[in-house]
Amino acid sequence: MKPTVFVLASLVALSASAKWDYSQGGAPSGGGTHLLTDGNWQIGIEQMTGQMTGGWLLKKYKAGSGVLDLRMVESDCGVKIVQLHNGAMENVSGLTDVYLPNSVINLDGATFKNCSALTQVVLNEGLKAIGSANNNTFLDCKKLTTINFPSTLEKIGKNAFQNCVELELVGECGRPCRRPSLLRPRRSQSLA
Repeated sequence: MKPTVFVLASLVALSASAKWDYSQGGAPSGGGTHLLTDGNWQIGIEQMTGQMTGGWLLKKYKAGSGVLDLRMVESDCGVKIVQLHNGAMENVSGLTDVYLPNSVINLDGATFKNCSALTQVVLNEGLKAIGSANNNTFLDCKKLTTINFPSTLEKIGKNAFQNCVELELVGECGRPCRRPSLLRPRRSQSLA
């Protein structure tokens, strides 16, 4: 029954998502931080360099609450988000659900640390690491109950889910998890 509810919640969030816009018109380019908005959320992005040249880093949160659906950013703004920066959404008390685009390959440490209302995270196929640079990616997300692990996930940083006391089921691609190392018993301190 839970996978059905999970899918319906995803469809509702997708249909409720507004179009993302670049505040200065056109597509963002060049250095510095650029603001994107969907009418509710405002996020700051920066162009990546080095191995991830061409991709964008979600650098910081500016404003918003409720469901954060980043899946349409690429088609709406021409921005391919490949990484969420360390602490990018830290302490965002109004964040309830997160949907990541297939382009994201890394969630840095403390990305969603202490998001007190966060209950559901839909991770994308293509994601390789949770907390690869640092740890504590979802530290103290005490209301987090549902998260899916994509089949592409290779690394979960130490204490990535520490103090996520309501997290009972960790799924893989929306299905119940079959790998015991990825199951998280209730009231446990850490996955790692």
